[in-house]
Amino acid sequence: MKSREQQVQSLVDSVRAQYGAPKQVAHYKKGARDWGASEWEKEMIRRFMSPAGSALDVGCGAGRISIELARMGHAVTGIDITAELLDVA
Repeated sequence: MKSREQQVQSLVDSVRAQYGAPKQVAHYKKGARDWGASEWEKEMIRRFMSPAGSALDVGCGAGRISIELARMGHAVTGIDITAELLDVA
């Protein structure tokens, strides 16, 4: 039986493999570049974020939401467990 730490590491490795696959990276890169944040997401940013400040985008992927936050004047730091998507962001 795997320890809790081994189970977590196995899950992290699985997520990295899934989202780091070239086909997935291309999909999320296109989304960040072409689709951007949805109107609903933009409204939530306007409603719940201060006019301009710092933002931490946890699980930023290719940066779709981070890009919108930056456009709205926020200083954005994005983190993600998938290095290939961070390279896109």
